[in-house]
Amino acid sequence: MADIGEQGESFNFSSASRAANFRPDLDRIKQYDPYRKKYVRLNRIAQGIGLLTAGFALRLWTTDHGIWAGVVGLLAVLILLGGYMIGRGAAGAVYSSGLLIPARITSLQPLQLVALANMGNDEDSDEANDETGETNDLYGIRRVTLKELPLHSLRIGERVPCAAAFGGSNRGGWGHFEPRPLAWATADPLVIMASIGSIPENEWQRLEQLTLQLPEIDEDQVAFYRTDLTFVEAK
Repeated sequence: MADIGEQGESFNFSSASRAANFRPDLDRIKQYDPYRKKYVRLNRIAQGIGLLTAGFALRLWTTDHGIWAGVVGLLAVLILLGGYMIGRGAAGAVYSSGLLIPARITSLQPLQLVALANMGNDEDSDEANDETGETNDLYGIRRVTLKELPLHSLRIGERVPCAAAFGGSNRGGWGHFEPRPLAWATADPLVIMASIGSIPENEWQRLEQLTLQLPEIDEDQVAFYRTDLTFVEAK
């Protein structure tokens, strides 16, 4: 396994340019991660629908409807593949292989984080970012309310390294992301410290600047900014 801060292993057919690269504690994830139940439920639904669809394709094949059997069979494969990808998130792979991003505590009552992520999903853009420290992609920022945050001092400004799970689309990049504190998946404070150190200081500074100008948005919304920190939209 690569070191913390290096490129992640393949996760849902892509590799993060920077990942935590540690072995997640599944028992700890079950205890702290509120997203896990949703992904387990979605995975089971996808598996059930996929198997039913595969059974229908087999029935079409046995009744000499070969073309339709192929179409429905392909649909079954796509549904099962989607279920596999969802299951990877539920199993904790996002913590070790998801993009490592910065977040900071902005409120104690309720306990809230604000997290920042590069919403570009173009590999060439990632390479440009490695060379110059900048990119033409949009940045996304989210405010998230937490129930628990172990291994961290509960104070305003506390740096919290997170792994990001992305989805949707917007302006040629990702449209949404879920920040998951690494402390939900490890009891090792050295992993937290090393992950904080592997995120460039300019990203922490950018997060702090954008936190001060973050508009009032719903928790399920992402505020999009250009690299010059000008606001684009929230959706």
